[in-house]
Amino acid sequence: MAKWLKNLSLYKQFTLPMLIIGLLAVAATLYATIILEGSISALDRMHIEGNNKVNDLEAIDDSVTLYRALILKHVASENASNMSALDDQLEQIRMTAELTLQYIETDFLDANPETTRATEEL
Repeated sequence: MAKWLKNLSLYKQFTLPMLIIGLLAVAATLYATIILEGSISALDRMHIEGNNKVNDLEAIDDSVTLYRALILKHVASENASNMSALDDQLEQIRMTAELTLQYIETDFLDANPETTRATEEL
């Protein structure tokens, strides 16, 4: 091949290797693009799932804050009907927070069976 390349004009001797390198660069770029597409979609899914869990945890945090405020209001209240209404609100907030925690725990355990096995072994 080197002998064949030497018989070509100087312009073709420089152009042919550059053309081959250019084609290899394009092929490598296409391959990297395909690989990155998969990574980007996986990261996007992780981001969405993470945001959902953060939103759930923020809802629990808000519930705990409201729960504490209602407890203080309950303690400060002297009216029995107000105390009964506050008790109902407190129970509703507690149930909502518990259900959200159960959902998060179940969702995490279903998505990570190896963590469940490791925890059971301990």
